[in-house]
Amino acid sequence: MKLISLNIWGGTEFEPLMAFIKSEAPSTDIFCFQEVFRSNAGPETSNGARMNIAADLVRVLPDFTSYFEPILEDRDLQWAVVPSVIHGEMMFVRRSLPVSGEGTLFVYGGYNEPLLNDGVLDVPSALQYVRIRHGEKSLAIAHIHGISMPGSKLDTTERLEQSRNIISFFGEEAGEKILCGDFNLMPDTESVLMLEQSGLRNLIKDFHIRATRPSAHTARYSVPQPFADYCFVSPGVTVRSFAVPDIFVSDHLPLILEFSP
Repeated sequence: MKLISLNIWGGTEFEPLMAFIKSEAPSTDIFCFQEVFRSNAGPETSNGARMNIAADLVRVLPDFTSYFEPILEDRDLQWAVVPSVIHGEMMFVRRSLPVSGEGTLFVYGGYNEPLLNDGVLDVPSALQYVRIRHGEKSLAIAHIHGISMPGSKLDTTERLEQSRNIISFFGEEAGEKILCGDFNLMPDTESVLMLEQSGLRNLIKDFHIRATRPSAHTARYSVPQPFADYCFVSPGVTVRSFAVPDIFVSDHLPLILEFSP
């Protein structure tokens, strides 16, 4: 099986993003997308992001069942007010895979409750998940758009609580587990270490990944922050391959995992 996780930046790099998704779709079973907007009214774009990128994703992935989980209303990526738009996370699962359950758990904050972190507004942190049956085995797959502020991506009380809540969720899940997404964390944080110590394998560490942000994007910053995204798997998941190609389809890089449950 193959999974791709990507923070799509609201489709800001729309054409390269769509080309990438189309090219990967035939060989991919699950897509996990963060920073997705859905709207039936209002402007097509706002501050460069597409306000109904969800519909574009559904259009280019006709062989997948889509699951959209709303997180925040009426705001774009720059916190400009955009009526009728919903910011959320989205998963696409190939129709041939049996999904036994799906949903969202807010691991910090709540629906449509903006956070105030480091004096800056922030999106609440939600874990979207699906449960899949694979023969006699069960597999829980979850992804997250973690607390983004402060921008240092270092530990805070809120980020530590976020990790504790993720661990609590997976502690109640039977079978194997995959956790991925944009955690907005640096690798040497306690928040990441907690997830490793819970029994999850950190593929960013194990595969010696040097960055999860594109070089074309991080070069714009005076203090580069090459990490934000992670993929963790439980011990029973057989990893066939794991890659993070440096391609500019977003301000994050895609995480590409091939595995057997």
